[in-house]
Amino acid sequence: MDILAVVIATIVLACPVLGYGSGAPPGACASMIPNHGAVPQTSVAPYSLTLSSAKYGCGVDSVSVTLAGTGGANFRGFLCQARADMDNVTTVGTLSDDDATLTFTNNCSAGSITHSEKSDKASAKFKWSPSNEKSNVHIVCSVVQNVSTYWVKAIHEQITPCSSATSATLAFLASVAVLLAFVI
Repeated sequence: MDILAVVIATIVLACPVLGYGSGAPPGACASMIPNHGAVPQTSVAPYSLTLSSAKYGCGVDSVSVTLAGTGGANFRGFLCQARADMDNVTTVGTLSDDDATLTFTNNCSAGSITHSEKSDKASAKFKWSPSNEKSNVHIVCSVVQNVSTYWVKAIHEQITPCSSATSATLAFLASVAVLLAFVI
């Protein structure tokens, strides 16, 4: 009986748990699931996204994005995508590195970005640049805390296009400012 227990323990312990230290695998592009062999968390993720602007266009050529832990939470991996719709796998625009030591655009599409190594990180910074978008864009992220603890598409923020009315208002205000400068 002891031999059977040793054999079973050896088989169970020898089964690999897959982790991707150099970025999300190509198979994770559509689902954003890291394929670690564990079940995703359903609790609120201890991470947040901060945007340099909630709008694009009207002079905003790109939006800086920071993925960060809250309450001291670190993460080892992530996959973020810019999507027109959170449930549509098509990405829009381009996500690019602000810090090449943390991230690289993976082989999903230009609208995707992931980690390049698996060390603990407090944050990752990158930039979203539109191409021909004229609709809302969702920056959506899956985050891996460790090989068995991860959240799928649980962290997201929306970026909206600057409307033509806003653009016209900004142009009007700029004209008024110029006129006031001449009067004063």
